[in-house]
Amino acid sequence: MEGEYETRSLVASECGASRRASRVEEDKYTESKVDEYLGGKELLSLVDIDNKWQGVALSSLCAVCCALPFVGCVFALVWLWKYGVRQDFRRENCFGAVSEVLLWLMVLVMQYESTKTCLLSYFLVDQGQLPLAAQVFQASLVVQACWIGSLFWRILVVEALDTGAHVSKHKLKARKEFRIESSPLTRKPKKVATHRASDFLNVLGVESQFEATPALFESKLRKVHIPWWHYLVIAASSVAAALMPLFAVNCRQVMFKGLCKEDVLQDAIKNACGRWSEIPKVSLLGWFELPSEDLLWNVFVGVVCGVQWYKFISGILRTTQSFRQNAGRLLAFLAKTEQANVDSWSAREKRRLRSLTLALKSHEPGAAGIADVENVENVEYVRQFLGEVGTLDLTKLEDVHTWWRVRRFLQLDFVDESAGMDVAATTTALLLFSVTIAGLLDWFVHDTQFTAGLAGTIILTVALTITMFNILDACIAINQMLERDALILTDARIDALLSESKEQSKVNSLLEALQRKVEAFDEQQQHLFGITITANLRNSWVATLCATGLTTAWQMFRPEVKDIAIDAIQDSLGQLPVPDWLETFAVQKLF
Repeated sequence: MEGEYETRSLVASECGASRRASRVEEDKYTESKVDEYLGGKELLSLVDIDNKWQGVALSSLCAVCCALPFVGCVFALVWLWKYGVRQDFRRENCFGAVSEVLLWLMVLVMQYESTKTCLLSYFLVDQGQLPLAAQVFQASLVVQACWIGSLFWRILVVEALDTGAHVSKHKLKARKEFRIESSPLTRKPKKVATHRASDFLNVLGVESQFEATPALFESKLRKVHIPWWHYLVIAASSVAAALMPLFAVNCRQVMFKGLCKEDVLQDAIKNACGRWSEIPKVSLLGWFELPSEDLLWNVFVGVVCGVQWYKFISGILRTTQSFRQNAGRLLAFLAKTEQANVDSWSAREKRRLRSLTLALKSHEPGAAGIADVENVENVEYVRQFLGEVGTLDLTKLEDVHTWWRVRRFLQLDFVDESAGMDVAATTTALLLFSVTIAGLLDWFVHDTQFTAGLAGTIILTVALTITMFNILDACIAINQMLERDALILTDARIDALLSESKEQSKVNSLLEALQRKVEAFDEQQQHLFGITITANLRNSWVATLCATGLTTAWQMFRPEVKDIAIDAIQDSLGQLPVPDWLETFAVQKLF
């Protein structure tokens, strides 16, 4: 038995040494890629990375201003200067190069369309036709909002790569510190704690890889599993975005078709007014009578718009799902402490924990979603899986050292995705505002709900609302995990004070210091425009959204509802078939 035990220990030691040597080589390769990407730039501190959302908000506003007529070219130049074609973003294949060219072509098309829309609207207002001007402006506004989504996606990709490079540098430094503390010269307690921390990080699947190109970044996102209904949201909104350019040109075609044949301008405007009532009947698919050159151009624009929207909305949803995995890793780590009291967690947290452990089991982050493991009933599976590295008792000094090392690295690991969520929340909120304004303008102009333009904007608004809700929910999850850390330390201090260990004084002092540190650090939680995202904020937003939606729906349907009389309803229903058992039941209850 002793010989077998020694053999197993020797094999485990050799495997551990092999993994550490392989990790050293991987870290050297990653560091070379990061240094090449940064190109001598100064390394940003974690505080600077956390405050990058302010620059992102300004860049997003700059992207929105690219749609302004005339002056938009100035903002477009600024945006191109910051997010233009750089050596780091050259694509690896012809398809990527074409996609890159189309992106910059869209910026030019935005300027052309916005200037043309402004001139047409100005002319119609001058002729006393404000409704016609509003229709032209509204149809163009929806198209511009869809195009802005592609600019937002570029912002997210660039900022994710830049932030990822700086965070990777910090993680590589942390790994070097781990190796130094694991050296033979290090004191044994500290060395043991560092080894255990490394084992925890391996089990949790924490890596230091860096995606140096957009293609690698997007390829990583495509591997992230999302719920099936997210695909429906992506497909419906992408189709609506692709059809909006055709709808816009069709509205202009319906109003102004053949007006150039009129000899007198006033007669042409009069005919356009006569066709005003036809606009609400315009279909998103009613563009078959367009001239061939207009049809081909707008089909091309619609395809580009739909593809860019697809990249934006799917990228945001996948980024959010990837961020949830970090919350799950922190949740799994919390489950490893004896003070966690997993049995008191909510059913949702337990499902999330089981989901992550299954994904880590296959070594494919994101391969298993919550929906895939809802039938897993054995909660002890989590403890069995994580039992490979044991459980941490925070009343022991060595375990406290291990817990703090792992937590610091986990916090560092999701800094880049945390910054990405700031970008996603900012851009989605701005785009949701733009699309909502376009839909309300369509409703105000036509005073009816039966328009294709309003239907398209409703689809886009619902998709963005779902996306925004997912972002808020993911941010709340990570913030709640950070708050739970402080609670665990509090419980550990109580257990330490009640214990009779020789290290009681040291452990209690260390736990007190860590608790203060955690509470101070957790002030830097997930934010939206500088406001900490909490469950109360999300619930208030949902309540406001529901109240606004119900009020708007009532205003839309009130003209039809207020004229309905009870007698008219009875006449429309006619004689309903009533079975014998229902007649007997009604007679007993009514008489």
